[in-house]
Amino acid sequence: MGALVTVEEATSETKNIYDFLQNNWGFVPNYYQALGPYPQLLKDQVDILPCHVVERALPRTIKEQIALVVSGINLSNYCLAAHLEILGRLGFDKAFARNWP
Repeated sequence: MGALVTVEEATSETKNIYDFLQNNWGFVPNYYQALGPYPQLLKDQVDILPCHVVERALPRTIKEQIALVVSGINLSNYCLAAHLEILGRLGFDKAFARNWP
């Protein structure tokens, strides 16, 4: 993959997806900006996000906590950081994750 595509550089199709991410998370993670040149791949990735998969079944904070645990199980430092950031923006103290068994 090439360089990141910022919101300012995004095509209208990519910008719409960035707007969705911004509205849901308060920022557009670098991972999704790296997919910016590939709008269909970007859309496919966003379509499998927990906010779509379990849209109304669980509160958003619970979905993000589940995503955080899965990130830990998968040993994905990037995803751990991203989900901690999202939880922080939802009002959680990032230090709370250190208390998990």
